Amino acid sequence: MRQNLLNHKPLIEVLEANRLLRSPDEVAQFEKTLETLAQNPDSADLPSLHLILDDACEQPEVMFSLVHFLESFDVQEQIQAFIQVMPNLVKRAPEWTAILHSRIMNDEGARSVFNEKLVLMPSAQQSEIYTLISSFLKSEILTKLTTQITEISEVIAKYGYNREYSISFQLASEKKEKSEIIERFCLRSSPNPPYLVIEEC
Repeated sequence: MRQNLLNHKPLIEVLEANRLLRSPDEVAQFEKTLETLAQNPDSADLPSLHLILDDACEQPEVMFSLVHFLESFDVQEQIQAFIQVMPNLVKRAPEWTAILHSRIMNDEGARSVFNEKLVLMPSAQQSEIYTLISSFLKSEILTKLTTQITEISEVIAKYGYNREYSISFQLASEKKEKSEIIERFCLRSSPNPPYLVIEEC
């Protein structure tokens, strides 16, 4: 069994204290501490490390170094920790939760592990995880819809409800590397209620 040769609790506390990355000093402290942890990684730290993620951080490109560190662990251990902390993580960091989930879904091996672990969970916990995933995806959809509704409403105002219009848009967090896409949706108008329909393209 791998032993942790360092007491990582003080290091994780430093990450927590500097997680908002509001100044060069906080960025330097965060990066230096993460480098120290990476020299002696311990999977027991994974739940606490996931909970460092915060949507209020001002330097998401720096926070991505933590994401890469999390993903450097054994995929079974990392995904188990992610599922374990998701109910708490989504409260402070719904965008980062969505990013981690999307990265898992975009990797065949990780996606398989995630689905396998969900199947083995009690039904109540499965339901909680599925509800959480649905909630943060819907939140991002509503954010993206603001401009889309304005656009399609202008078309409707010009041409009326006598025909259908469809506008495609991509659901992706602005914090995501390489503009990874979670899903693609269409916002469609119809002459019949409901007049605005969200559907997968």
